[in-house]
Amino acid sequence: MTNQHPRIGVVTDSNADVPPDLRDRYGIVVAPLIVHFGQEQYRDGIDITAREFFARLRAGDVLPTTSQVSTSGWTAAYLQAIEQARAAGTELTGLIVVTIASSLSGTYSAACAAAAAMDIPVEVIDSQQISLASGWLVIAAAQAAQEGCSLPEIAARLRAMVPRIRLWGMLDSLDHVQRGGRIGKGAALLGTLLNVKPMLQILEGEVLPLGRVRTRQRALQTLVEMLVAEMPVEAVAVIHSDLPAAAEELADRVAQVWPRERLLMAEIGPVLGAHLGPGAIGLSCVKSHAQTNPIAV
Repeated sequence: MTNQHPRIGVVTDSNADVPPDLRDRYGIVVAPLIVHFGQEQYRDGIDITAREFFARLRAGDVLPTTSQVSTSGWTAAYLQAIEQARAAGTELTGLIVVTIASSLSGTYSAACAAAAAMDIPVEVIDSQQISLASGWLVIAAAQAAQEGCSLPEIAARLRAMVPRIRLWGMLDSLDHVQRGGRIGKGAALLGTLLNVKPMLQILEGEVLPLGRVRTRQRALQTLVEMLVAEMPVEAVAVIHSDLPAAAEELADRVAQVWPRERLLMAEIGPVLGAHLGPGAIGLSCVKSHAQTNPIAV
């Protein structure tokens, strides 16, 4: 039986790109990462929307930089989750927290530091991913909490999911990710020819090269081929940065192998957008496993 008032709160960072309707449905609390334009500072998704961010990025007046969620930022989010539950008549017995890959940000370490100071147990999970590939863990955590699972049960379920998450993407260029310095083994793609689209994947925290394609159309087809090669899967999402038309086209292609009504669509927010740039598009999935509870979307 579904527990209408979960005793475990779910917290994540704004990197996870969980669609707003799912955040609202499960009461997920989001700690915002920070994007800077010169001396101006904005909380991701609160002070600046993705649309506003990409409009400014394309204008090119000031190149943005980013910063992680601080320890105090995480503490504020944890307290928000506790108060939110209390307002609904529930006292939380624990918090489950999902963060962006620790290999790409100090956000995970800050979340752990904040957790150590809390009066209730807090489990912090390193997603080893970005965007909705991280968000899959958040959604799974919220569903498990609503089912009445304990904090150790939810943490174990999420850690078992991490190796089953896949994310592949095409970047319009490597300019932004190269400036951010987080490309890792994907540096093998540096020096690409003009009008060649680099393709990358993130697997267990590593940014890895997938090769290069000459057209966006070929990239979209390659993404679908990657998905098919991983089937059976239990969840699929299209992710993009300021590329809605191509995202719809990719969704149409995916619908040939996966039910469109079960496909999530996510727009990359300002902080990830600062590193990936506009024009990125990707697919994320969770590989099926017979012993696990599938994600419901």
